[in-house]
Amino acid sequence: MAYLLISMLTVLLLALYLRQQALQQQVHRLKERLDSLADVTGHVEYKSDYISEKLQNELKLLKKSGQPVQAVKHLREQTGLSLVQAKQFVDKL
Repeated sequence: MAYLLISMLTVLLLALYLRQQALQQQVHRLKERLDSLADVTGHVEYKSDYISEKLQNELKLLKKSGQPVQAVKHLREQTGLSLVQAKQFVDKL
């Protein structure tokens, strides 16, 4: 009985993992399509990696005041970027 339950749980977890992977791929394709449309129409503010001028200025101020970690944190909170992406962006400022 326990083996059956473990087997069913394993199959369920595998199915959930595969569904999550499929959804991630779909989101990636939609971001690419959105970025392409933003480029074609000239609306760069709709690109998935767009960071407004106001936010960039806030990040520059944080970085200049010796708070690069706060700048990365603020960028992540505002945009949802990964830690690596946010750090790379702040480093380039």
